[in-house]
Amino acid sequence: MVSQGVVIKSLPERLDAADLAVFSQLMVPVLNSDSPHLVLDLSGVKYLGSAGIEFLLECLSTVVRRDGDMKLAALSPESAALLALTRVERFFEIFRTVEDAVQSFDTFIAENENFAEPWNSFGAATKDSAATTD
Repeated sequence: MVSQGVVIKSLPERLDAADLAVFSQLMVPVLNSDSPHLVLDLSGVKYLGSAGIEFLLECLSTVVRRDGDMKLAALSPESAALLALTRVERFFEIFRTVEDAVQSFDTFIAENENFAEPWNSFGAATKDSAATTD
């Protein structure tokens, strides 16, 4: 199941400097797109080195600067433990499956009765100030 506009990339088995050099080039078109929605599938990652962690942070930074969002999915227990140990996991939304990560892009609740629309407040304030200035 793929949602329109969400790009899923499966990461290589080793996230070290040598393997990331090639993979980084494949990521350039995605990272340079406007408002990218990206899910990185880490299910095949067997080794996550410091270069891999740096790569994940750089991707996140690039995506956020382009008004997008990036999520991680299907981390191995070892990768999850390393991200927790380095305290990097707090920067990412992490999902058990790729499908859960993709669906999370579509779960924004547009209507909520508890929050007034800002334009309604603005309209009310304009009417009040117009009434007092006459």
